[in-house]
Amino acid sequence: MDGDVKGIRECVQMGADVNTPHNGGITHMHVSAHGGHVGAIKVLVELGANVNTPNNSGAIPTFFFAQEGRADALRALVSW
Repeated sequence: MDGDVKGIRECVQMGADVNTPHNGGITHMHVSAHGGHVGAIKVLVELGANVNTPNNSGAIPTFFFAQEGRADALRALVSW
């Protein structure tokens, strides 16, 4: 699963900030990590997303990689 890579790029082109948190302090990186969306993770990092931003509970995206067993997503992140 890659996530909505095209949508991410389009939103950024229209001025969206990939690091803006939403409900609960969740960022796009948290959502992509939780879903194992490797393509989205790569694009978010390329566009300047912070991979260490904690949500309101203090969880950073790598927590979701581990929780969901998403080794593929973690490898994508580490390769950057």
